[in-house]
Amino acid sequence: MIDLHLVTGFQKREHITAVDVASFNAAIFGKENRVLESGSQFEIRENVSERANELRIRDGEALMQGRHIRMNIDDYGDLVLEPCKASSNRKDLIVIRYIKNVDTGVETAKIIAITGAEVASTEEAILPPCENDFTETNNTLTGKAILADMPLYEIVFENGNIVEKNKLFTVLPRLDNLVSKIVADMTYPVGIIVQFAMEIDPNEIWKGTKWKRLTDIFFKATAENEKAGGTGGKSKLILTVDNMPSHTHGMDNVYIGGGVDHFYAEHALNGWGSFRTEQYGGNFGRPVGGTSRVSKLFMDSNHVHRIHNTGGNQPIDITPKHMTVAAWVRTE
Repeated sequence: MIDLHLVTGFQKREHITAVDVASFNAAIFGKENRVLESGSQFEIRENVSERANELRIRDGEALMQGRHIRMNIDDYGDLVLEPCKASSNRKDLIVIRYIKNVDTGVETAKIIAITGAEVASTEEAILPPCENDFTETNNTLTGKAILADMPLYEIVFENGNIVEKNKLFTVLPRLDNLVSKIVADMTYPVGIIVQFAMEIDPNEIWKGTKWKRLTDIFFKATAENEKAGGTGGKSKLILTVDNMPSHTHGMDNVYIGGGVDHFYAEHALNGWGSFRTEQYGGNFGRPVGGTSRVSKLFMDSNHVHRIHNTGGNQPIDITPKHMTVAAWVRTE
C-alpha cells in the first residue's frame, strides 16, 4: 500500500502547504513565469514625483513556477533607480525577486531594480544578469529554491536619461479568455482578414487576441512576385491625354460675306483680232474657238475654322457596385 497526500481532505490539522498550492497552479497553468490577466498587470509609470528616475509600478498578479504573487488591486509602489551619468548609457532590470530564508523557511517576494553597468554614450549597454537558482530539482515546487528573479521590465538609459521601458513578461489570459484565444488561434491565425455584414468587433469576441480595423479599401489578390500587405489604387481619377484613346475632332467652317471673281484681260481668236473682256462672277469661262489666260484672281471671302472646347475636368468615380462590410485583420 502507498499512502498519498490528500490535499483537500479533512485531517483534523493544518496540512495544506504553499508547495501544495504552487504544485496545483503549475499543473494547471504551467511552470513558466507569467503575469496574470488581472488588475493593472504591473503597469509602469514615470515621473510620478520630483525625484529623478522614480518609477511607479501599479498592482498586478504573477505566477513564479506556480507560486502566486500579487499586489493588491489599486495599490502601487514607487521605485527609485540609481542615477546615470549624463555622458553614459545603461540598462537596468526591474524584477520580482523570490527569497526564502534558509533559517526560518519564510518566503517573501518584492519588486527590486538591478542596476546595470554604465558605458560611454557611444556604446551599447548590456542588461545585467538575474539571480536565479531554479532547476528541475531545486525550485519552488520542491521548496528548495532560495533566490530567484522574474524579469518585468528593461529600463534603457541614454545620455543619463530614461528613453525606453521595455516589457519582458508575458500575460497569461483568464481561463475564459484563454479558451476563446485557443479557438481563435485554431481558426483565425495572425494575419487573417475577416469580414462582417454588421458592426462586430472581433477584439470583443476573441479575448486575448488583437485585431485592427481596415477601412475604405478593396482587396486584390497578389500578382507574381508581389508581396501580401501592400496598398495602392484610387477610387477616383482624372483622365490625362495619355489615358485617352486615339481620336480626331470634327471642324465647323463658317463663311462670312464676299465671293470669288475671275476676269480675263487678254484674249486672242486664232491669232487675229482681239476679244472683249468679260467678267464671270464666281464662274470660269473662256471664248469659244480662241485662247485665253487668267490674268488676275480676286478672293475677298472672309472665313473661320472653329474647333469647340468641352469637358469639366472632374474626377471619375470608378468604384464598382459593392456591399459595405466591417473588415478586420488579426495583428496579435
